[in-house]
Amino acid sequence: RSCSEDALANCVPNTVTVYNTPTSYFEYVNYDLGLYAQDTWTMKRLTISPGVRFDVFNAESQGGCRGAGRFTPAFCREKTPNQPNWKDISPRVAVVYDLFGNTKTALKGSVSKYMLPWAGGWAKRYDPFTTVTDVRTWRDLNGDDIAQDNEIGPSGNANFGVSTGRTADPNLRREYNVETTLGVQHQLTQRLALFGGWFHRNFYNQEAQRNPSLTAADWTSFQVANPIGNGEMITLFNLNPAKAGLYASNLTDVNSDINRTTYDGFEISFTARLPKRATVFGGWTKAQKTHFADGGVFDQITGIR
Repeated sequence: RSCSEDALANCVPNTVTVYNTPTSYFEYVNYDLGLYAQDTWTMKRLTISPGVRFDVFNAESQGGCRGAGRFTPAFCREKTPNQPNWKDISPRVAVVYDLFGNTKTALKGSVSKYMLPWAGGWAKRYDPFTTVTDVRTWRDLNGDDIAQDNEIGPSGNANFGVSTGRTADPNLRREYNVETTLGVQHQLTQRLALFGGWFHRNFYNQEAQRNPSLTAADWTSFQVANPIGNGEMITLFNLNPAKAGLYASNLTDVNSDINRTTYDGFEISFTARLPKRATVFGGWTKAQKTHFADGGVFDQITGIR
């Protein structure tokens, strides 16, 4: 191994990753159902297409017993139903207007709500039978490069092996986004059409994790020099050692009232119909996705398709 790896300090191992094996876990999606109804109304040059979607998502994790492992005790648990049990309604509407009445230039717009897709992974993150890891300190006392029990430090998770440390707030709602689009499409020739449009999304009910066992008083600030050597001091925080085992053992997933994300994309594209029923399309897209929490971070992507 290279001496630059995180698990090594001056070419001496200092951490080890342990597992809660043996594990055997089963998550089931009971319902992932979507019902959609749509109609189309035409009034002279204007066409309106309203729609509504009804989503049901219900999953569960199976119970049972697990044998003891090197780092975990044996334990049993009951089946956990309704992880989660969501029912959501998503309205959508699209509008098309024939600008000149010759069916060659169309103004298009839509507003649509989309629920975040999920599968068995939602229940899995709360299943204590799921395989998880824990990074612990390691002092290789006899120098044999094998981690013996007496060389491994305590866990940073008081419930390691018997709980994932995560629970869902009873009022946790499914994440969703609302997309707004505006665009214009023009038939340049009989076989060539051009499109230009703007796509905007707002994301709602974004998740965050809270630990009710910890407060701001459990953290102590200290400063270190910026490693890039610019003379700047960086403020870091140390958790009270008495609370270390609670850091990852009592997290609650909630809908954040701070975190939010927006997306803006601009697209120019073309579609061409070739002889023998062949179709060629391409375009250019510039997109910016911005995440807001305590501060702002954005990723900007420009692409050709």
